[in-house]
Amino acid sequence: MFDVIDVRACREAVLDRIERMLGTVSGGGICDASGGRINRITLEEARGLARTVIAETVAYDRTLAPHYIAQFPEILDMELVGAKVADSVEQGIRRAVFDKVSEDVTAAVAAQYDDFGTDGLSAAVTLGLAMFERHLLSDPFAPLRIRPQKVLAYLADTLSDPGEDEIKLLVGQMNNLVSELRTRTAECRHAARVIREAVQYCTLLSEGRINTGKPDAPAMRWAV
Repeated sequence: MFDVIDVRACREAVLDRIERMLGTVSGGGICDASGGRINRITLEEARGLARTVIAETVAYDRTLAPHYIAQFPEILDMELVGAKVADSVEQGIRRAVFDKVSEDVTAAVAAQYDDFGTDGLSAAVTLGLAMFERHLLSDPFAPLRIRPQKVLAYLADTLSDPGEDEIKLLVGQMNNLVSELRTRTAECRHAARVIREAVQYCTLLSEGRINTGKPDAPAMRWAV
């Protein structure tokens, strides 16, 4: 048997597309649905782009099915959905290739957030709460769903002791803010986008993926 898919070429194609997207974002060339500038992409967006590139790059030939399975035996253990076995094999190949490049995609996304820090986190939460108070206090139920003092308390806890539990509580509150803001005015929708980027920072921080240049310190304490 021989390898029919060049995983290295797929990885290079994926990372090239992501790096081009990151360059466009850093140059202010991409805006969100509100017209506001996107400062960083999220892991969800990068993974979506990676899957698109893989779908464009990996051409499926059903006559080579045995070779695909020989190269990616993990396909046999995947839960796949397809009208035909061939459909499932094609789906499995693309998932297997994605799994091979996933770590590189995560690293590329995480590198954007190295300089985000607590200033970026505080600014995102402050912006979200300002939009909440400006546009949602007239909603009789909104104050029941979002309690600004609780959000600020969780932010303070995270800034002073950014452990996994503290980050998780803050992320929950930020996700609630996103849910409230994303269907409102343009400035609310932009604030929701800024908070989503802050949520991504928190997630990467809790996983120890943020490079703060302090290798001797615990990952979740570096940012403070």
